[in-house]
Amino acid sequence: MYLGVMLSEHLDLSLTAKVVAQSAGRALRLLIARCKNAGGLPFDVYTKLYNTCVVQVITYGASIWGTKSFSCIHSIHHRAMRFFLDYGKYTPNAAVFGEMSWNPISVEQWKSVCNHWHRCLNFKDFPMNKKLFEWSCR
Repeated sequence: MYLGVMLSEHLDLSLTAKVVAQSAGRALRLLIARCKNAGGLPFDVYTKLYNTCVVQVITYGASIWGTKSFSCIHSIHHRAMRFFLDYGKYTPNAAVFGEMSWNPISVEQWKSVCNHWHRCLNFKDFPMNKKLFEWSCR
């Protein structure tokens, strides 16, 4: 593991996604426990805590692996929404997304990828990094 990315000889990013999902699941369990201890939270507070505690864990290395969609990452997002709404596991995902009005987690992943790409294109202070990036693009 290097900087949150599981490296394998075949560059299988599903391993990284599973490790990230486990970490995000731990963060979500902590959030759920705190929510239960408080007797529930308002929507805006729960959303803010989810974005700061769980989404940050998911998007930490997403600039590397975030170009693909992984079901284990989506299941964390769905579990967070289902807990807040107190819906069962058989409720359609479209209904859950409609009630919560959250963006899919893939939007956050792609934002991370686009931010990283933008930073790489604008390496002004680090000429060696700029040369390395241009070399890798060719």
